[in-house]
Amino acid sequence: GQVYSLLGRRALFEVLTEVKGDDFYLTSRAGWTGMHQYAGALIGDMEGTFEGMRLALSAMQSFALSGQGVAAHNLGGYAGRQENSVFRRWVQWGVFSPLFAMWNSGGTGEPWSFDEETLADYRTSAKLRMRLLPYLHSCIWQYGQTSAPMIRPMALLFPQETELAARTDQFMCGSEILVCPIFNQEGTAN
Repeated sequence: GQVYSLLGRRALFEVLTEVKGDDFYLTSRAGWTGMHQYAGALIGDMEGTFEGMRLALSAMQSFALSGQGVAAHNLGGYAGRQENSVFRRWVQWGVFSPLFAMWNSGGTGEPWSFDEETLADYRTSAKLRMRLLPYLHSCIWQYGQTSAPMIRPMALLFPQETELAARTDQFMCGSEILVCPIFNQEGTAN
């Protein structure tokens, strides 16, 4: 079953390469070993909760450790009605993710479906994302050159430092930015 998705991405990649050269990007919802050669990945349909956000971060780090260095999560989660605080924190984390992607299971989850304060926070995060694009682009370029993923789990960078390697609630964005997403309404890190 999953090999089919890999072969399908490879076929599409080959056609696009023939037609567009290297001026395209593919994202896939399904894949198999080796998919990183052809497409980025969407991690799945996580619930729009802080727990869903934790699961998404775990999946992103697992992808990075498995060689899939470009992956996306749904800003705010995919399933269910997101609370303002969850959406805000998820978008803030998304600023430092390979893709800043927004889609969900219904009419919730778009910035304009929340209150004005949440919309203002979204605008602030989106502006920061735009300012970081040159850095983020260099991280993606480096992935293509060295296979070093943009999201770098602590275990990848510090395997000999047991306490630091166990910090699954944070990661390096490229080689320069430490990111520690917030998973609660209080705004505190663990």
